[in-house]
Order: sequence, then structure tokens, then C-alpha cells
Amino acid sequence: MIPGPRRAAGRGAVVVPAAAVGLALLAAVALALPAAPALASLPQVGRPEVDRQVLLFLVDAVSFEELLAVPEIRALARAGGAGLMSPRTVPGDAGPGAYLTLGTGARSAAPSPRVVAYDRGEPLDGGNADDLWAERYPDRDFPVGPFLLDVGPYVRANEGRSVPGLLTAVLQGARRTVAVFGNSDTEAGRDRPGILVGMDPRGDGIGGRIGVVFAPRPGGRGGPLAVPIAEPDPDALGGFRTDFDVLSFVALGGRIPNPSPWLPAHLTVFDMGDTRRIDVAAPGAPLARVLRERQAALARIGQRIASLVGRAAAHEVLVIVVAPSTSRDMDARKDELTPIVLARGDPAELFPEEGPLHALTSDTTRRVGVVSNEDVAPTVLRYFGLFVRAEMRGSPIRVVEEAPAPFALHARHLANRRMTVPVQAGAGVAVTLAGLLCAWLVVRGPRAPLRARRAAAWTALAVPPAAVALLLAGHLPTLSYATVVPTVLAITAFGTLAFLPLRRISPFAPPAAVALASILALAAEAGYGWTAALTPFLGGSHLDGARFYGMPNVYIGLLLGCGLWVASRLRPWSGAALLGGLALLAGLPGAGANLGGAFTLWFGAGLWAGVRTGGRLGVRELAMGAAAAALGTGAVLLAHALAPGAPTHGARFAARAAGGPGAVLDVLRARLGIGIDLIARNPLALIPSVGVVVLVAGLLRPPRLLRPALERDRAWWDALLVTAVGGVVAYLANDTGPSAAGLAFGTSLAGIAWAALSAEEAPAAPGEAGGVAPGEAGGPAVGGVAPGA
Repeated sequence: MIPGPRRAAGRGAVVVPAAAVGLALLAAVALALPAAPALASLPQVGRPEVDRQVLLFLVDAVSFEELLAVPEIRALARAGGAGLMSPRTVPGDAGPGAYLTLGTGARSAAPSPRVVAYDRGEPLDGGNADDLWAERYPDRDFPVGPFLLDVGPYVRANEGRSVPGLLTAVLQGARRTVAVFGNSDTEAGRDRPGILVGMDPRGDGIGGRIGVVFAPRPGGRGGPLAVPIAEPDPDALGGFRTDFDVLSFVALGGRIPNPSPWLPAHLTVFDMGDTRRIDVAAPGAPLARVLRERQAALARIGQRIASLVGRAAAHEVLVIVVAPSTSRDMDARKDELTPIVLARGDPAELFPEEGPLHALTSDTTRRVGVVSNEDVAPTVLRYFGLFVRAEMRGSPIRVVEEAPAPFALHARHLANRRMTVPVQAGAGVAVTLAGLLCAWLVVRGPRAPLRARRAAAWTALAVPPAAVALLLAGHLPTLSYATVVPTVLAITAFGTLAFLPLRRISPFAPPAAVALASILALAAEAGYGWTAALTPFLGGSHLDGARFYGMPNVYIGLLLGCGLWVASRLRPWSGAALLGGLALLAGLPGAGANLGGAFTLWFGAGLWAGVRTGGRLGVRELAMGAAAAALGTGAVLLAHALAPGAPTHGARFAARAAGGPGAVLDVLRARLGIGIDLIARNPLALIPSVGVVVLVAGLLRPPRLLRPALERDRAWWDALLVTAVGGVVAYLANDTGPSAAGLAFGTSLAGIAWAALSAEEAPAAPGEAGGVAPGEAGGPAVGGVAPGA
């Protein structure tokens, strides 16, 4: 077992009481220096010649409101801006992957919950960290700064998706220096996640100290004292507190007297530590104590940030204060967004006392007030005038001075997170009960009351309007049960019953009209930039980090099903053209920007044309679907590649595809893995995933109970079959496969229910468009053989 910092401190070199004596002088030297507003009074002799500097402060496990309540942080947000950051990582992350992501520019995973790293010469039981290094790497030179003893698990955990140490490697290649200071050690042992941001690809830090500081003894006699940066505090949650005097002393050079009290490195990473320690120890502690200690820690951190910014050697500095991951109480209230504050300019001008707080954004999210954790590394590189590496998936963060800090957006996010599960559960229960009612009435057949059958048919028809209503509710100015529930009910009822008069025209005119209205609503939402998807009540939010813009995956199945309902009333090639247009709506960068949706809809277009012209579902028809998907998706990818601005999801996929079939297969495997993980976390997701496969089999060989209803309209039967097959394709083509297939399953079931329960309303006339004449064999054939023959 690797000893924790308390045990290490017990060895002879680390004598905290004696260190405190010597450190009083050190602290006096560091703290006697004025803060940022009085930089002119600092001695300029020996000031390092640094053109630009970045100070990155890691203040973990705090909410947006908590961080922005700190006066110094609010001042930075006035000089620059504040934003909500998605701290999302990847499956398999044990926790610190959020830190690693900051240094890789791509979402990453950490293999263990604590990051065990060391300083050169750090005392351990029976020796020091240099002994561990020499034993492990006898043929390698000692690292200059702190180090991970074994970076291999981090490399293997992120193979093919990120490069640990990439940010430092790029900066080092451009002759820029990097230093890391501070830790989050607790009674459980060492925890130094800051090294993941500032290490090179070998796990070595270029400079800094993360465990102990060597200081001269009082009077100068004897060897140096090893003073811990995190001092034991039995009264504090976590058992340790960062000694900010020690942190400042070592960051400023660790010399007495110090002729150059300036931060010398181009990039300096500070792990402020205390808020993370408090959160680690939070389980079992009263929430009031957790909040109280966190507030006190933030007050100390804010003051120290202002002091350290005042020590920047450069006359232009970029300051970033970020919470890499959420706290436990944030998780309890489903707050998925952490704060980030960024300011750039003269250190003496970064703490104004008055003025508005501005917002941040990036091309990764394309949402004012929202950025991604993948954006931090590209922001640092761009600030230094360096190219963003292709391995990085983020984009530089920028300030939006015209927009206020996103307090209102965060409040809407929290309201949505509180309500979305109950609202979706209520909608799911309603749909399930309606489905069971429809199934019971179908089984009863003519014995069921005609009025009940008609009512159930219209209830089934409400599936598309209900799905649209759950999206549009995200536009409501106030999100509460009193506003959301009536709005969803009203839109669903109106979107269904408004087409009641059309039943006199044709039995399948009402569902086609309902579908057309739903398509138009989604097209209008695309025109508004899918802003309702920030706080929707169906599927994931754009704020959960999976997709920041464009059409959510959950609406792929709806667009496919509704498109086929409408296509069933058109000539075969006209219907295929409609589906192709919907594929462009789903996939083009200025519209849905959903590559998986475009692939699914293009496949549906080709399959529809094949089934309607060939009268069967066979190899030829599937080949037509595959060809349409390949050609159509290729055109969409080209549009993404040529689109101005930052790369979109499609452009990144196109870049990966350029690596050959192996790279494409890696992406597809990763997407399937995400879908499987989703099912593992929510077994109910298995219903639509398996359901579309069952529907394909059932529609190819329908039971005797359903065959007469489906034979009423061969085009309608074909539409339901192609929807089900498209649902299977949607599952395979999208990372959240169950979500993408869900409404394909729902609209196909709703279409079956309508065909079965609306039969007595208006029988199809012989020879009617899309209808089947009496005695004509109906339904799609499989391999040239009619089902049931």
C-alpha cells in the first residue's frame, strides 16, 4: 500500500511543527507583496521576460452559483466571462478523467479514483520518491518536476480517443514552460489530479511541486525541511487543508530572499485542493457542515487567486478558474454543469469592482453560456498562437460581452432536471396504458364497442404530437409542473384532434396530416436552432454534454416514422424524395447536424423506393437502401467538411473516416458500446431496441388477427415495415441507439393500432390511391413470396 501524506510526514524530513517556524519567514516574504491592483509597487528587477502566461486554477466540486458568489471570481467574470461547462467524460472513467480531459482536449477516462503522483525527493516510509523511480526506471533520467510513477494505465484506458499529456507536449515543443502546484490529498492517501493537466505523455511534469516543499531551516543550520503543501487538519473534512502560504512560496520560486517574486512559467496549473477534499469526505457528514466548510474554503481560494494573478510576470495573462467535476450534492439535485470563469488582459485590470458579468461560448457547443471541458486545452493553445491539434475535439473559448452570465440558463437546467424524469415517466405510463388498451381492443375485434375502437385509434394517433409537445415545452419561459403538463396535454390534443374532419376523406388521411404537422413543427424548431432541446422533456438535453446542437437522437425515429406516414399517400418516388429531403433536414450542418439521423433517413428513402416499386422486401431493396444511405450520407459529410467555422460532428467523423475502414469500424464499435452501456444502466431501453426487431418479423409475417387490417392499404403496410427496419438501422447507426430507435418503434406500433382500430370508420375503396382492391393479395413480399403464402 502506498503511504498517505500523513504517514509520509511522519518521517524525519517532514517535521510540520519545525516547518511552521521556518515557514513564518517564507510566508512573510510572499504575503508582504501587494495583490494585483498594486502591481506597480513590485520590484521589477529580475522580472522574467514572459510574453504571455496562463494561470489555470482547479477548484473542483463546486456549483456555478457557489463559485460566482466569491467576490474575486465575480470580478474576473466582469473582466472576462463565466460559463456553464459540461464535465462529461467517457464510460469506464473512475473519476479523475475530468482532469485528464482538460489536458487532452478530448474526453478521457482515468483508471482509478485517486491519482497517485510524487515530487522529486518526496519523503516516503523508508526512503523517498526517487527510490521508487530508480527502481522502476533504472535506465531513464529523473524527471525535472512531479511525476506519475506509471502513466501506462492512463494511456491504455484512452487508446484511440485521446492522448494523455498532449497539451504539455505541444507547449514544450513550442518552448513554452509548464508548472503544476498543489494537491487534493486526504486521509485516504495521495490524490494529485492536477498532474493529469500539466504532465507530458510520459507522465512527467516539467516543473512545479505537488506534495512537499523543501525550505531552509531557521538559522540555516542542517538540511532543508520538507514542508507539505497540504497540512493535516483533524477538524476539517478530509483531514487536510491546503496551506496557501506554502503554495504561493513554492510557486514564486521558493527562495529566501526572493529577488524575483513573479510566477515564471508560461502555463501554471494550481490544484487548490480544499473543495475536492471536502466533497470526498462529504458522505456521512451533515450537509450544513459541508456547505459551511466549502463556503469558507472558497473565500480563502478567491483571495489567493487574486494574489497569485498579481504575481504573473507577463503583462498579459489568461486566467481560467474551472471546476473539473460535479460535487455529490450537485449530483443529488441532478446538476450536470460545472462553472468556468475566464478573463484575459493586464493582471492589474482583471478584478474590476463594477460592471456586468459576461458569458462564455465556444464553437464546440454553439450555445451562448455553455462550453465543454474539451475546450480548455484548445483555448490555451490558441492563446499562445499555436494550432489546435487534430487529436483535440474542443474549440477555443471566447467571451460574449453582449450576453449576461448564464444564471437564468442554469436555473432552467435545474428545473428541467428536477422535472424531466417525472414528466417522461408520466408520458411513458400514459403511452403504455394506451397501448394496452389498443391491444385489448384489437384482440376483441368486432366484439369491442365501435366507439371505444374509434377513441383508441385516435389515442394511438397522438404519439407523434405528444413527442413534439415534450420537445416544444422546452420553450416555456417558466418550467414548472403547472406550465409544462398543461402545455404538453394541450399540444398533444390539438395536434391530434384538429385533423378529425379528415376521416371523411380517407381512413389514412388523418395520420398523414398528423405526421405532416409534426414534421413541420420539427422543421420550425430546426429554424430556431433547436433551442427547445436545451431543456426538453423527452430524451437527452443539449446541456448533458452528449450533443450540444442539432437534432437530438430521440427524434430520428419520429422523423422517419412521420415521413413514411406521409410518403404512403404519395407516389413511390415522390415519397422517396420526401424522405431524402428529411434526411437533409436531419443531417445538414445548418439544420439537424445529425449524421446518424441522415444515414437512417437516407436508408429509409432507398428502401421505400425499392419496396414500393418492387413489391417485396429482399436483397435488392436492402441494397437500394444501403446505396442511398452511402451516397446521401456522403453528400451530407461533404457539406459538413466544406461548412465554414469549427468542425461539426459530421466533419470530425469525415476526418476519422479518412483513416480507412478500420477507423470507421472503431467509431461504430464505440457507438454500439455506448448503446449497450445505456441499456445496462436502464434496462427499459431494451424494449424499443428489441421491439423494432420483433416488429420487422411481425410485419413480414403478420398474425391472422392483424392481416385484414394491414391489407386495407398496402402502402400503409409498407410504411410501417420500412419504419421498423429503419428503427433497426437507427439503433446501429447512432451512439444512443435505443433512443434513436424508440420513436420508430412507437410510430410503427401506433400505425398498426390505427390500421386495426379505424377499420369501421371508412373502409378503403377499391382502387383508391394506396388502397387494395378486394381479392388482391396485399402486403409486402419477402424474397418474392407473399407473406403467408
